[in-house]
Parts: sequence; structure tokens; C-alpha cells
Amino acid sequence: MPSSEKRKLLVKEIQEVPDHCLDELLVHIQQLKNHSSDTDSIAVSTFEQLLQSTSDQYKEVWKVLA
Repeated sequence: MPSSEKRKLLVKEIQEVPDHCLDELLVHIQQLKNHSSDTDSIAVSTFEQLLQSTSDQYKEVWKVLA
């Protein structure tokens, strides 16, 4: 299902949520967004660590070859 259809479906479903549940729904949506950004930053951090490690290993190889 394309993203545009998913968004339309989500909007429809949210419009049908009872008013007394909106606060709880908002909290869950914010947690999902935070989790997504946390996951992105973890992935970037892991990539940077792997890149640094690889760079350090290549420096050692070049020292030995020099």
C-alpha cells in the first residue's frame, strides 16, 4: 500500500477515535516518532564508529607497508 493511502487511512481512523482517547493516542504517536529518530541516530552513530574503526585499521596497514 502506498504511503499516500496509508496516510488517508490513518487520518480516517484518527477521526473516528473517541475524544477521551486522543491524549493517549497523541502520546503513542510522539513515542513512535521519537523511537524512529532514536533509531536513526543510533544507525548514524554505529556507522561513524565502524568508519572510524576501518580508518584506524587502514592507518595501521599503511604504517606496516611504509
